[in-house]
Amino acid sequence: GLKVLEAFDDSTRSLTMPESAVATGWDRASVRRLVVTLVHLGYLEKSGRLFALTPRVLGLAGGYLRGNRIGAVVQPILNRFSADLDHEISLAALDGDTAIYVAQSSLRGATVSFGFTIGSRLPVPHTALGRMLLACGDPDRARRVIDSCELRPHTPQSVLDRARILSEVRRIAD
Repeated sequence: GLKVLEAFDDSTRSLTMPESAVATGWDRASVRRLVVTLVHLGYLEKSGRLFALTPRVLGLAGGYLRGNRIGAVVQPILNRFSADLDHEISLAALDGDTAIYVAQSSLRGATVSFGFTIGSRLPVPHTALGRMLLACGDPDRARRVIDSCELRPHTPQSVLDRARILSEVRRIAD
C-alpha cells in the first residue's frame, strides 16, 4: 500500500488504477486490492476513475516529525538562526539517493520562496543540500549512494560524472 501512496508526487496529483499499476510496476489486480483498501482506510479518495491522496497521509509523516521533535525542538532553533541570518533555513534528511525536507524556518516577511515544502524530495547528487548530507555522513555510504544513484540532467549544468560528484562531496567534508 505504501508503494501506491509513493506513486503520488509533485507532478502526479491523481491517478487511475492502470496508472497506479504502471507507477508501482505491479499487476492491476494487486494494485486494485491495495487502492480499494487505501480508500476504505481513508488514505485515498475516489472521484470518477481517479484516485487522490487525502490529508490522512500526513498522519504517517506526523509520527516521524513528532518522534524526532521537529516541531518542539528543531523548528524554534531553525527560526532563531533564520532570524539571525535574515535568510530562510531548511533541514533535510537522507533517504536513499534523495534528500527529503523535514523542516523549514518561518521567517516573517521572507520575499523568496523556493517552492519546496515538508516532504519535498530532491536528488542528492545534484543539490548542495544533498551533497552536504553526504559530506556530513559516513564516507562509505556517500560513495555507495553516488555509485548507485540515477544520474540524469536537471539543468544543462548538471554534473553527471560520479567521480567529480564524489570529489566535491569529499571537498565539502574536509
